[in-house]
Order: sequence, then C-alpha cells, then structure tokens
Amino acid sequence: MFHNIKYYTRLFIPCQPRWPINISMLKLADIRQVQIELTTRCNARCPMCMRNYRGMDYNSGYPVTELSLADIKHILQPEFLKQLTRGISFNGNLGDFGAAKDGVEIVKYLVEHQVEQQAKVYINTNGSMRTPDWWEQLALPGVTIGFALDGASQLTHSLYRQNTKFSTVIKNAQTFIQHGGRAVWKMIKFDHNVHQIDTCRELSKELGFRDFELQRMQRVIDNMREGCNLDPEYVKLQKANFYKFFNEHDKRRGTGFVRTFPEMYDFWKECEYYAKTK
Repeated sequence: MFHNIKYYTRLFIPCQPRWPINISMLKLADIRQVQIELTTRCNARCPMCMRNYRGMDYNSGYPVTELSLADIKHILQPEFLKQLTRGISFNGNLGDFGAAKDGVEIVKYLVEHQVEQQAKVYINTNGSMRTPDWWEQLALPGVTIGFALDGASQLTHSLYRQNTKFSTVIKNAQTFIQHGGRAVWKMIKFDHNVHQIDTCRELSKELGFRDFELQRMQRVIDNMREGCNLDPEYVKLQKANFYKFFNEHDKRRGTGFVRTFPEMYDFWKECEYYAKTK
C-alpha cells in the first residue's frame, strides 16, 4: 500500500501506544490516525511560515506539488480507513488545504469510507480562498474545519495573515456553518490583537462556531528559553541564526519582525546581540 511513497507530499502517522514499549518496525495494524500535508501551494504570506525561508522569493526554494484523489485512494484504501479511529487531519507546514485541487473530492472519499467509525476529518486552513459554494460542499458528517482568524477586523487579522481577506474567511466559514458544518475559530495571540480577543470570542459564538481556540507564537522561544536542557553555546548559535534568518527576510521582503511581533522585542535584541558577536 505504501510503496513509492517518496513522491507523496507528506504523511505523518502516529500509532496507538502499547505498553510495555517495544522498539520495532511500524506495524500497519497499529495506525489509528493519519496527518496529511495535501499540497505545498498556499495563497497567504504569513511572516513565520517556512514558505518564505531565508527571505526567498515567495513560493520558491521547494517543489510545488500535491496529492491527488488518485494518490489518496492508493495510499488510504477503504480497509485501512476503517482502523483510523482517531481520524485524519489536514494541517500543512508549507501548503493550505484550500489550495489543493482535489480537496473536496478527497474529503468526500474519506467520509464515505469512514461512516461506520463515525468519520473524523480535521482541516486547518486560512480559509481565504475559493467561493462559499466550495466550502459548503465540506459540510459533511464528522468534518471539522479550523479557520485562522487573528483579529476582529481586516487591519488586525492581516498583520500576520498577510495576503488574506478577513471578510472572505468569515463569509466562507458562515456558509460552511449554515449548512451544518462544524467550525472552530483559531486565533494566535499577539500584542497587536490582544485587545480583540474577547471580541473575537463573542463573535465566534454569534456566528455559530463550535469552539474558540487561542494560541501563542511560542514555537521558537520555547526551544531557546533560559533553563532549557541544551548546551548554552548551541543556544547562542541558534539565537544568532534566528536573527540572521529574519533580518535577511525583512530586508528582502520589506517587512519588520519586531513590528509584527512586538511582544518578542527583548528576545529579538538578544538574538541580535549574539549575531553581532559571533
């Protein structure tokens, strides 16, 4: 089933834990959940996304590819889908589900073959593409969509979710909800939008979102904070590389890291110090 998997975009397959833990080859029968990166295409230009690696021109430096419906049918065959009791999630590192050509058809296929197990399909997206009619088709049993909405207005939302339109995301989410879809409002907390958190939470309730999730942009700091179990010299090097990475990015893109993430100012200055003393 999984031969010639190297050309597929990305699959992350967690297993059902067994105790005691045995270090052995992955067994197909143990798989309970699959995470899929369906495409490397995306319409957005979020500053901390790896799509803009080291300030490269937008959408360059990696292959543009995606999984088709035929690929998914080949990888995730009906008998295998029956054992995925923890579901299937679409959460890309480089691409957005909404940019994939066969997204709707793929979800319909997965739901069709997971009816007995009460299908669980989770989709994370910026939601600022396609028409409302397209999103309506995803209002299927067991499908949950997390829409990235980082503010209560276009001005606030687009500071991080660059190249996306707040009103388009809201309209697409509303259509999905009105046709029975289960939607989650997913918001990243920044200094520039913290004053709108309560407003966003209330708006999510008014519009019929099933849940509101607040997240923080801690993916870098958590790995380099004081007291971590890493060699101090290695941490200094990583901080220096972090500064060089985004300083180059800002110069090439005309962006400003500290303007976008003011809450990271002290961390940024520390990284700058190590970059200039290395």
